[in-house]
Order: sequence, then C-alpha cells, then structure tokens
Amino acid sequence: MPTVSGNRLLLSSRFFVPTLLFCGLLAFSSCSKSPAQIEKKDLGLGQHYLSEGKVNEAIIEFQNVLKVNPKSVQGRLGLATAYLKKGWTAESMLEFQEVTKEDPLSLGAHLALVRYGVNSGQWNAVKPEIAAVLKIDPNNVEGLSAAGERDLALGREKEAE
Repeated sequence: MPTVSGNRLLLSSRFFVPTLLFCGLLAFSSCSKSPAQIEKKDLGLGQHYLSEGKVNEAIIEFQNVLKVNPKSVQGRLGLATAYLKKGWTAESMLEFQEVTKEDPLSLGAHLALVRYGVNSGQWNAVKPEIAAVLKIDPNNVEGLSAAGERDLALGREKEAE
C-alpha cells in the first residue's frame, strides 16, 4: 500500500506534467507572432532606423520584411531607399524597378527611376518612366520637368516648351 507521501507524488506528477505542458503551450502561442505582425514590426524598425540615419540597420530590417513577405511593396521601397542612401545606386534602382512591377502606380518608385535616368543621361530608358509618372499624376512638376529636360537633350526644343 502506498504511503501518503507516495500518493502525493502520484497525484502531483499526474497533474504537474499536463499542467506544465499546457502552460508551456500557452506561453509559446502568446509569443509567436503572425507573419503580418512580424512584417509590420520589421517595417516600423526599418523606417525608424532610416529616419535616424542608421542605414545598415534599416537594410537588415527591410530585408527581414522581404523574407516574411517577398511581395511587400513598402518593404521593397524602404530597402531601395536605404540602398540609395548607402550609395548603392544599382541595387537601389533594381529594387525600385521591382516595386513598379508589384505596384505600377507607385509614384515614388517611378520618380526615383526618372531622377536616375535624367541624372545619368539615359534619355531612351527614362521615357517610359516619365510616361508612367505623368499617367499617375499628369500635373506632376518633377515629371513634367524631366520630360522637358529629355526633349531638350534630344534636340526637341519645340516639345520642351
């Protein structure tokens, strides 16, 4: 016949293990975040770091966003902007191009590509980007200015006016 202390041990182990498992599962489920929550947190951190000039940290956070959601337009825009601030122009332009594929109405991405095309004198390559900017916003001053600069550079003074 088991002793009183033996029964106590039997009762405690019978309830202790399931209780411990339940508490562990409860703790684990409350700590795990959904992909959308992780994306939101990383996006916020990336924007915060970018605003503080911590470009390397921002790049890491925006890359984390894209690991969770490769189609995140905001994550890709942030990464492109961080790359540009870092001086990684080619990588930045590739990211801006990806943004325009995911979101053809992304005015900011199209304008970044227009600025690059105008500044580098890539007049043929910049034409569709200028057209995209002016389709999104027909009165966009920067788009209209870039169109005029392109026309002047190509010797089309009448069109530039």
